[in-house]
Amino acid sequence: VALDSTTSDSAGNYKLNLGDYSGPVLLEATGGSYKDEATGNSVALTSTLRSAIANVIPNKSGTTQIKSASVTPITEAAVQNATAGAGGLTAVNIQTANDIVQTHLGFDPVTTQPADATSLASATASTAAKAYAVLLGTVSQYIKDNPSESLDNATNVFANALKAGGSGFAGDALITAAGNNFGANANNQTGVSSMAALQTLTATLATIDDEDPVSQRTVAAALFKDDPSISG
Repeated sequence: VALDSTTSDSAGNYKLNLGDYSGPVLLEATGGSYKDEATGNSVALTSTLRSAIANVIPNKSGTTQIKSASVTPITEAAVQNATAGAGGLTAVNIQTANDIVQTHLGFDPVTTQPADATSLASATASTAAKAYAVLLGTVSQYIKDNPSESLDNATNVFANALKAGGSGFAGDALITAAGNNFGANANNQTGVSSMAALQTLTATLATIDDEDPVSQRTVAAALFKDDPSISG
């Protein structure tokens, strides 16, 4: 059951009204286009990217529901890992998967808003926003370096690295190579020049807000119960 849907602005910002709903939420982003960090090109989004939140609380209780929720290849990886858990996409599995990704990366992939790695402003962004930008650039570079790989395939690779017991984003040779290559890419304006530098950066994050700039992307929030019925 879809709770709400909207079309983002040209920067990828969006707002959804979830009313008095409380519980887990799945966000889906489809269509539109985004700026590919590795090439600098505008690329059509042909895959569905998702982001999941274990629990939202209605405003009427005095607590704001969702202030910010990013939808990126990394949140998609977390959703894939949550879905693979016993029972599928449950609130417990969502929280566990998001926490594991956060443990690997040092920042919350859902609540953190990544900087634009191709913008000079990314060099002075917060540590988490900058690290997120470089990681998304690494995803982009991974696809550029491996032409047979699609965005869907790349998110599968990153999901495997970011699952429980996974090697982390620097434990896969191809991911590491992509991180190093993006570090040297002229489009990278973050000042983070290698995968080792990214690891150093994320190590400074003490704790376990949308995707790269996009154009007219449709975002929907879907409610799911024991038998999910999800629409975009």
